[in-house]
Amino acid sequence: MPLPMGIFETDPEHTERKPKFEKPDSAFIFRAGYQENNLPQKLSKWRVTTHDRDIAAAVAQSMGGSVTEWETSGDDFLQVFTDTVEVPILLDGPDAIDVPLIQWGPNKQPIHICDGVTMLGPDKEDIGKPCGCPRELKQRKQLARKGRGPKPEIKVWFRLAEDEDLGRGYVKSNAWDFLLNLRTVVAELERIGGPAVGTLKLNHVNYETDTHTVEYYHGEIHSLKSYNDAVSGE
Repeated sequence: MPLPMGIFETDPEHTERKPKFEKPDSAFIFRAGYQENNLPQKLSKWRVTTHDRDIAAAVAQSMGGSVTEWETSGDDFLQVFTDTVEVPILLDGPDAIDVPLIQWGPNKQPIHICDGVTMLGPDKEDIGKPCGCPRELKQRKQLARKGRGPKPEIKVWFRLAEDEDLGRGYVKSNAWDFLLNLRTVVAELERIGGPAVGTLKLNHVNYETDTHTVEYYHGEIHSLKSYNDAVSGE
């Protein structure tokens, strides 16, 4: 699913384990955090998970870190806490970016899926109807934090520029800042009109409120250029 641009139109500012499936849909997943005692923990460097020991070993060799196993309901039971903040990637085009807004129910099933303007599910009869979300992104973020509105479920699909043979994986994120970055990325990919090379970076944000310091990390993509230009050195 391409990045739904409707979300911005209303805001003026802005040993091999047997896999569960015969063929997992991704070779690897880039993550900016992990869970410890059921609590989310932030990371300053990328964590990569995969179902394949050869892929895990290749990631550890090129990006640092060591391969360990972790408990997961998915197929990506291997993880590497890398030493890498930035990595060059290959993107096929705007369709590589998938960003629905989803609100999850207590049974871990989606109860609201939209693009910020119209419904995308989960019920077929609601698809295409106005989603009822606030017009401003700030209000949407506030509702999402309270569990009363959807939040981004970002997937950006790519290959590692320095090891294309590993296959195609994605970066996974719920960060609104990454969503805003992707608006620019989509526009640039549309301008390029074909495969592109860029840099996936784990960006550090640190700011002061009236009561405390807020610190977090989120993905962003920058330095995009045409794949042909990159190969030719232009």
